[in-house]
Amino acid sequence: MSPIDWTIFRSANPIFITMSYRSRYWSLLALLLLALFIVSGCLDFGDDVELKGNQIDASVLAKVERITEIDLPAGTKGLNYFFLGSGIDNALWLKVMIPQEKKAELLQNQLFTHKVDEPNFNMTLDRDWWSLNSLDNPVSYATEINNGTDFLGCTMGTQSGTIIMYIHWFST
Repeated sequence: MSPIDWTIFRSANPIFITMSYRSRYWSLLALLLLALFIVSGCLDFGDDVELKGNQIDASVLAKVERITEIDLPAGTKGLNYFFLGSGIDNALWLKVMIPQEKKAELLQNQLFTHKVDEPNFNMTLDRDWWSLNSLDNPVSYATEINNGTDFLGCTMGTQSGTIIMYIHWFST
């Protein structure tokens, strides 16, 4: 095997050398961006929060009202709550009990003008307490809020004569 004749490279066009350097630069930059994209999927974006019963206080319900744009009537009792903050898109699930005498007040919310025929399939959660099938006479509602960037779904019905409402929200 003969040694490489480096005189060919010394006499090469400077544009070729510059282009080669630039090509290496852009290739390295693309590789770094790809690696950053892959690693960012493993980053912790926030916290997941799960609460039940008395842990769901007025501040939690106020946060839900702010995010979902639903005005929960006085006397609403939080039963279960799950906030997914660790993903790229946040989501929340809430199960509440609504006082019977406050149902008409609740139905004044804009969400309840968007009735759907069946519970939205996006309203799923792998928790024992999230059971839309347990409701008697369920009625479901779904809409987009915040200029179409968020989905809001709700299913309301009764359990043993008590009004139960399941709320699901996620940001896209």
